[in-house]
Amino acid sequence: MKPGNQPKKSFTLANVGTINGYLDLENIVVTDAENGRLDPEIDAGDTTDGTGELQNVVNVRLFIDYGGDGWISSGDDVFYNGLVKDLPGNFELDESINAGSSINIVALFDWWNTPDDNQAQSDSMTLDITFELGQDASQ
Repeated sequence: MKPGNQPKKSFTLANVGTINGYLDLENIVVTDAENGRLDPEIDAGDTTDGTGELQNVVNVRLFIDYGGDGWISSGDDVFYNGLVKDLPGNFELDESINAGSSINIVALFDWWNTPDDNQAQSDSMTLDITFELGQDASQ
């Protein structure tokens, strides 16, 4: 990943059971690793040795991809658009998934040019999400 990059990850979640359910995203954890500091990072003011800065410069858009094309289209539900570092711990979407149906969730990452880009060189991050399907919207 580099400034100007826009990778994405799609998740197809299927309700293979016989009871309709409601989708939530739980236990969202971002791990950002420094992976050492290169000279451009140090010159840009990077002083951290453990936690990287990638989550501070990368934006993520999380959306329900009703159209199934992997991009935000008319009618899709963008439920988060902000820096990775500001992601909440969960989303109570209460999105209905009927038995035998599936839904697509997409994470679209945007790394636009920022003044702090050099501080994120060589950094990496991991985004862990637990998808939960409950039998009613209150779960």
